[in-house]
Amino acid sequence: MEKTWVSIPATQCANAWDNLGLGSTESNVTEYLKRFDIPIYDFKTEVWSYGPFCAACDCPSGIIIYVLIQNSDIESIESLGFRK
Repeated sequence: MEKTWVSIPATQCANAWDNLGLGSTESNVTEYLKRFDIPIYDFKTEVWSYGPFCAACDCPSGIIIYVLIQNSDIESIESLGFRK
């Protein structure tokens, strides 16, 4: 089974998984993707900028979220805003 890293830039508070309230970003993203039958094999974040950023929910947070998924899930996860 081949796997690929995909990413999505996080926003201040407009991420689809923000309302799950499971504590960590990793737990929330994992649960969110599980609802679409997309298992995660690894997770990491990277700071791409420390700002300054606006405080609105849809403004960037400066963090990129990366998840490792099966290649067969690429089309599904891209429909959720993630990119290779």
